[in-house]
Parts: sequence; C-alpha cells; structure tokens
Amino acid sequence: MVLTDDNFATIVSAVREGRGIYDNIVKFTRFQVSTALGFVATFLIASLTGLAGGAPFTALQILFVNLVMDGPPAMSLGVDPVDPDAMSRPPRRAGERILSRPRLARILLASTVMAVGTLAVLIWAPGPEAELGVATVAGTMAFVTFVFFQVFNLLNVRHDTRSVFSRETLQNTSAFVATAAVIVLLVLIVETDALHGFFTTTDLTPGQWLACAAVGSAILWTGEVLKTVLRARARRARVTATRPPSRRTA
Repeated sequence: MVLTDDNFATIVSAVREGRGIYDNIVKFTRFQVSTALGFVATFLIASLTGLAGGAPFTALQILFVNLVMDGPPAMSLGVDPVDPDAMSRPPRRAGERILSRPRLARILLASTVMAVGTLAVLIWAPGPEAELGVATVAGTMAFVTFVFFQVFNLLNVRHDTRSVFSRETLQNTSAFVATAAVIVLLVLIVETDALHGFFTTTDLTPGQWLACAAVGSAILWTGEVLKTVLRARARRARVTATRPPSRRTA
C-alpha cells in the first residue's frame, strides 16, 4: 500500500476497497465454478442414464451458456460496489483460500440444484422425449431452465448472508443490464424461427416459459433459506459474545 498524501484516513479507504475487490473475486469464482460443476453434473448423469442421448445440450447451446451467459453477467460481478458491512468484518487470515470449505459446500449445493432441476425438466417436459440433435420442447425447456438457473445464481452469489430482496441488490446496474441482454437473446433464440435450426430449439408457450423460470428460481430460494440460517446463527453468536458472564453465589 502506497500513500500519496499525509492523511492516514486513506488507509481505511484503501483497506475498504481491497476488501471489496477480494469479495468480487470470490463472487466471480463462485458463479463460474458452480455453473461449470452444474454443467458437468448434468452431462454426467445424462450420459450414465442415456437421457437425451447422453447430451442434453447441443454445441451451440453450450457456447451460448459459456460465452454469453458466463461472459458479461459474470464480468459485472467485478464492478459490484463494496458491501456496507465490509469494514465491520474481522480481517481474513493471510493464507485463507478463495474456495474455502464453506464456499465449496455452497458451490456444490448450487451445482446440485442446477443439475437436478435441469434433468427434471428434461424428463417431465411435455411432448416427445428429448433426443440428441432434434428440436423438442423438452430439450428447449431444459436449455432455458439452465440459463434461468444462472440468472438467479448471479443474484444469489452477490452476498454470503444478505438477502437478495434488499436495497443493496439494486446498486449494480451493470449486472441487470447484462442479464436483461442475455434474456432478450434467449427469447430470440427460442421464439425466432430463423434461429431454431442453429440452436436446435422450438417455440415455447408462456406457461412453459413460466415453468422454466420457476424451476430456475429454486437456486435463489435455496440460497435464501441458507442465508436466513446463517444470519440467525450470527445473531446468536453476537448475543452470546455480549452476554456478561454468570457469577456463582456462595
């Protein structure tokens, strides 16, 4: 750290910015790794069971997820504003890993929800069974559902304990602009006849779109339940820490 003025309060500002940068790196890593593991788990289970010919998504659908959905929205996490509670947290250990055990556990939970939800849609969607290289309602719904999983996971990873339904969630305009652009592209891919042949998709009804969004939101509700538990545990820890020690009387 290099001070360019004689104001030692600058140190506090520098530490705050440093914590914000580290937090954004953690958010980016959690988002990318959970998506990658969700992809791997989906394809692994599909290949072992023979579902959709062992390949739930086509090559172009995979490219859309990896380049478009994992691109601008993930990059927007890097410009997330510093959390208001950044300076109230104790310093992290110098040797702490970015993917610590609690974070790995949350990543595994998120990837499991993604894989299970996507495969469930693939199995129970209406119409003919999903088939490799054939545009079906089941295959299209599974693809749309996985993209919605990422949309909701982007909101989920922005804070470890703070609810998504808070004012701070609205502070990063870049994340919402990038996500809106992805959803517009997704609608064009699914609802435009000229793009059906490229992405092996077919039209969906409004009810089917709603079903995909509802299943994709499962990762958000799972995260909200976990955050509620963590906040309650933190409150109990603070109450215990501030409670005066009991004195025994003779």
